[in-house]
Amino acid sequence: MKVSARGLASIARYIVETYRLVYPFWTSRQKGRAWLLLGTTVALNFGTVAITARMSFAYADIMDRLSSKQIDEFIPVGLLYLGLIALFLAATIVSIHVQNMLVIHWRKWLTEVFFGVYFRNRLFNQLELKSYGVDNPDQRLSMDLFNLCDETLDIFLSFLSNLARMATFGAILWAISGPLEFTLLGIDVYIPGYMLWVVMIYATFVTWFTHVISSPMTRLEFQRQAVEADFRFRLLRVRENAESIALIGGERQETEALRALFGNIWTNWVALVRYKRRLFGFQGILGQISLVFPIVAGMPAFLAGTATFGGLLQLAQAFNSVSQALNWFVYSYAALARWKSSVDRVLSLQQALREAEKDLRQSGFAIESDGDEQATVSHLDIKLPTGRPLLMDVNIAFRKGENTIVTGTSGSGKSTLFRTISGLWVWGGGSIRLPRGSVMYVPQRPYLPSATLREVLSYPMPPEEYRDSELSSVMQACHLGDFVGRLNELANWSRVLSGGEQQRVAFVRALLAKPDWLFLDEATAALDPETESALYEALKAHLPDTTVVSIAHRESLRRHHVRQLRLDAETRSVSVLPVST
Repeated sequence: MKVSARGLASIARYIVETYRLVYPFWTSRQKGRAWLLLGTTVALNFGTVAITARMSFAYADIMDRLSSKQIDEFIPVGLLYLGLIALFLAATIVSIHVQNMLVIHWRKWLTEVFFGVYFRNRLFNQLELKSYGVDNPDQRLSMDLFNLCDETLDIFLSFLSNLARMATFGAILWAISGPLEFTLLGIDVYIPGYMLWVVMIYATFVTWFTHVISSPMTRLEFQRQAVEADFRFRLLRVRENAESIALIGGERQETEALRALFGNIWTNWVALVRYKRRLFGFQGILGQISLVFPIVAGMPAFLAGTATFGGLLQLAQAFNSVSQALNWFVYSYAALARWKSSVDRVLSLQQALREAEKDLRQSGFAIESDGDEQATVSHLDIKLPTGRPLLMDVNIAFRKGENTIVTGTSGSGKSTLFRTISGLWVWGGGSIRLPRGSVMYVPQRPYLPSATLREVLSYPMPPEEYRDSELSSVMQACHLGDFVGRLNELANWSRVLSGGEQQRVAFVRALLAKPDWLFLDEATAALDPETESALYEALKAHLPDTTVVSIAHRESLRRHHVRQLRLDAETRSVSVLPVST
């Protein structure tokens, strides 16, 4: 009983979470347009049901005219039937168009909502720093949000249409089939509208049997999206790091890894096909039975004279319509499985973002800017997301005009210290006071969007912010003069430029931005010592009032700084040393 109660509670929570995910759009500022489009689509769907019902009567008239050889009366009824077909097609086309417009409006709104959370307080970066149990957020924000909107509307409208079809053709069944009367064990049995009861029993059995043979499909659909995303992500990584893989001879390892990932796709697909085979096989048998069973079930009404020949065919048509409506679950099972998979993936992303926000709120770091001439950290404890200490009780000050180099062994926490000061790291506690003026952080591998070189150099500022002469000057200073003539060239510059050239792009950005404080995280690791020295000299010449704090391993960089901080991985502490040490 306890398991059952937990199961019911879990289902209730799932329904509530799904409702909270779906409902806000319909009460947002877009609600007027949303409800208008939805109302129009529903009305058109109901209209097609009404047209189909009228077509069933026209069809019965046609069959009656043919069976009685009343050819002269066949033409007007046939023309009416053709007119109804044209009206049905027009309503269907308009309905599909309106529904698709509603899907894109909903998707746009929902995407903006998720972007607002995903990029708020830089949570997108936090998801990469700690495992929140969510993979491939890019796919969830693109395909899964689309599937959520598209499939939710499709399933909802399909359900409503089938309700209307069930009510409309159920009434036709009740009226045309009439009562079934017989004697059983000396008892007179009277069943009004017997065909309606027959189709309900028939559909109930079909629905139950479909659920029994197809229930694992929901889990397999969720798994399919996950394994496909993993395979695609690995392929993307190979593309992004093609040169590194080729130079180191990693083709075999990458091929084996991709084969293993495709093996997961294969296993999932084979399992899914097995259940689809059962489902489609059953649906195929059902389709064949539905051609004959309604005629057989309607024979008593035909033999009793309650239904004409055309009426018998109309009974069969109405029986199949009601059967399909009642078996909506059967025919929509695969769509429901895909829908639930998409909902689950979006809900898990939403939950991951909530947990990331919770970590952010519970962070013990107090970051503030008091307009002082120095940046200070007091009683700083930095931990890994697992809770393991990385640096403990750090008390340091970065003074204005005093260029500082941060050294230490790999894994001692140098980059994490920078992330903490910038507000990207939330695990730990302590006080951080930012200095007066602008602060810029430069990572080891700068981000280069697919855009014109002008946009890449100006990023994240708009390209109109800087004149061509200014761009040319700083490009020359950063040894990128050969690219001055390609400022308006659109390319994937992360593939065009070498690692060293990409790091020079970061220095161009720094010279353009003119920050008061510049934090460099191994920003010259891919450069030769001569170019590295030239870039630091360019900083000194173009930004004489900028204070530089560098993470570096090379001895040659120390001469560009007046102070050294060394991080010790064993003691988890920071020492202030002379630059010469």
